[in-house]
Amino acid sequence: MTFAPADKRPSSNGQTITKNNEDSPDSSGWSASLYNKTASFVYSADFVAPVLSLLNVKPGERILDLGCGSGEVTLAIEKVVTSQGQDGLVVGVDASESMIHKARANGLQRAFIADAQDLRVPEEIFNLVGDAGFDAVFSNATLHWCKRDPLGVLKGAKRVLKPGGRLVVEMGGFMNCIGVRSAIHAAIRARGYDPLEHDPWYFPSIEDYGKMAAASPDKPEANGQVSEKTPNGTVAKGQVGEGQKVTVKDVAPTLIDFSLVLSLVFGGCCSNVLAYEKLLLLNPRIGSALTFSQMFFVTLQTLPAFLTFSPNSFIPTLKPRQVPLQQWALQVIVLTTGSLLNNWAYAYKVPLTVLIVFRSASLPISILFGMLFLKRKYNLLQIVSGPFTLLTGHPLTKMAVL
Repeated sequence: MTFAPADKRPSSNGQTITKNNEDSPDSSGWSASLYNKTASFVYSADFVAPVLSLLNVKPGERILDLGCGSGEVTLAIEKVVTSQGQDGLVVGVDASESMIHKARANGLQRAFIADAQDLRVPEEIFNLVGDAGFDAVFSNATLHWCKRDPLGVLKGAKRVLKPGGRLVVEMGGFMNCIGVRSAIHAAIRARGYDPLEHDPWYFPSIEDYGKMAAASPDKPEANGQVSEKTPNGTVAKGQVGEGQKVTVKDVAPTLIDFSLVLSLVFGGCCSNVLAYEKLLLLNPRIGSALTFSQMFFVTLQTLPAFLTFSPNSFIPTLKPRQVPLQQWALQVIVLTTGSLLNNWAYAYKVPLTVLIVFRSASLPISILFGMLFLKRKYNLLQIVSGPFTLLTGHPLTKMAVL
């Protein structure tokens, strides 16, 4: 094992940790207490079983756990390596003071604070392991947080592993949380910021991760591959070297979900438009009644989310408003006025397809309002999308009608 000295601070069991309010995040932004309350599934037996089976830990082995968190999985590994009277060793590493404090409180004796992207092993741990190095480096649900220097993680693992040692990790991979992240990226981008600068995660494909490792002269040996999937993300067994291509099987669940959502959205819209047009042919002035019925249904469906139910009263109360009343009223007036004007236009027998095209004008209007009143910034593509829709939509609609 190549020894990299730790920062000048007390040894692993002697590191000074300031204990604040239990739920308060530490300097790294983590709170072990909050993590245990909201994300305990990450280290639950069902979730970690696949990656632990890949680790296949044996009595007497020396294991380094990168990103040990509050130590639950690390302690489970420790029970195995110290079983049958064997003198095994498990060491936990985490960048969070709060997590290490909790891990020690849970009974993990050897745990120290360090950045997995720039691994520095305390001299105390080095003396225990010696030049032989660790038999395995293990990590569960950590490496997708190592965005600054993901290759540094692999280099650090190689330094502390014995020749032929194992690297077994579970991390979020390509397309992980794609729906939520896409929505957040869009919201950040709409406000004129670069979402990549604010995205804390690193979700590589197998191919990209392999290429990154292979490009380094200090790369780990290529003796492993992605073996299977876990509920948390991707399990990688071995020391990743040459990359592998993402297969259809890897992205099939996401593609199925995306296709289902897309079909429901477009199917719902198309069926709504067809039904709307048939009813309007029967009675051109029924539009406002239909709009009211739709709004009433949506209101009843979402109302429970805005109510607070007290065990001491049968009458629910409204939750505190998150949007100022003046802004809410303005949005309601604009939406109501637009809907009424749209409905009145049906009385003049304007084709519904043409009305849909012109209703797309709401996009440039929204952009204009955002620039004037909310001081938002938009890129050139967003600005020209509205006029482009209007200029191309009407001719295409006329051609479709003909």
